[in-house]
Amino acid sequence: MLNQSVKHRNLLSPRKRSSLIRLEPLDQQHGAKLIQFLDEEVCETLGCGVVTNLHEAIHYIYNPNTRQPFKFSITHQAFGLVGVVSFGCQYVDGLEAVIGYWIGKPYQGMGYAKESVLTLIEMLRGMSVKRVLAEVYPGNTRSEALLESIGFQCPDKTELVNQQQSFYLTLTQ
Repeated sequence: MLNQSVKHRNLLSPRKRSSLIRLEPLDQQHGAKLIQFLDEEVCETLGCGVVTNLHEAIHYIYNPNTRQPFKFSITHQAFGLVGVVSFGCQYVDGLEAVIGYWIGKPYQGMGYAKESVLTLIEMLRGMSVKRVLAEVYPGNTRSEALLESIGFQCPDKTELVNQQQSFYLTLTQ
């Protein structure tokens, strides 16, 4: 369980960090802050159980039974943890990454999600990922707009997979 965190620490390098936020491997030091953010509404959107104590936060951090097992804190230089971005890889006509992200309510609408997703995409490009998939619940217009603003496309907004719309971005090396 802890090896997962150690394995993905090496994916980050200083050149992939922005001036306002940085991505750091999510670990148990972030547990208390996660409890503040992962309320019933957020967890319903994420499809995870509500996080009410440190044990549940640790389970969220290290749960290997997820499509995005590699989780990073979105850490703001002044505010600390403001959200999480995650990914997992699969092989479908080339290496494909499935990403997820969320921002705590007090920090939404400030551009941190976009900056984090762009940072993650650069990291994935460095791993020779060919295509990135993001799944969005219908009606999450902020997330749809964010993904479309950085080049993701949703071929059919009426087709749902796991009750979500699929947005794709093809990466060029």
